[in-house]
Amino acid sequence: MALAACGGGSGLGSSASCFDATGESTACVSGQPDGSILVNDFEYRFEPNTITAKAGKVVLYEVNKGSTIHSIEIVDESGKQIQDAEDIRAGDTFVVERTLKPGTYGLICDIPGHKDAGMTGQLIVS
Repeated sequence: MALAACGGGSGLGSSASCFDATGESTACVSGQPDGSILVNDFEYRFEPNTITAKAGKVVLYEVNKGSTIHSIEIVDESGKQIQDAEDIRAGDTFVVERTLKPGTYGLICDIPGHKDAGMTGQLIVS
């Protein structure tokens, strides 16, 4: 299941808790859902490009800080798509929500040429 979110205010109270790429609690950015991990898109990389999360519900808050369309797709170790990517325009955001078992997953941008240009990452679920 994936939910789209574009622009707008955060609607988050001061008790909101988000996570960095290592799983440590951090302040949420504007609009970021409570409990999510921030992933920024640039040409042609994810930042951070290695993310750790606990098994179960994993929520990535994708922010396209690039100047072109990007996406984030989760794939298993064999390259099989687990999470369908949503193309998001520059400046927009998207929430990727998926229940994952422990393992190592790939993150790719499925816009033609972006993966080959190095827009890949790793999601380690424990």
